[in-house]
Amino acid sequence: MAGNHLHIRSGDLNLYIMDNDNLRGTVMEFNVGDVDEAKEYLLANDCTVVKWEGKGKDCYMRDPYGLVFNLWEKE
Repeated sequence: MAGNHLHIRSGDLNLYIMDNDNLRGTVMEFNVGDVDEAKEYLLANDCTVVKWEGKGKDCYMRDPYGLVFNLWEKE
């Protein structure tokens, strides 16, 4: 456990267990080719932005079922 989260990595899948009032619980992280393109696609499909700082930083989205996940663009 580092800071306020536990990070579990398996291949391209990253799981975080956060201690954060705004992002409680498990947050999945997905690697994408272009975070801005992924954001537009997800917004068009009923997802919402939780926190967006752009490429290389926090890009949290929430799906229509309440699942929170982070998008990460590899450099």
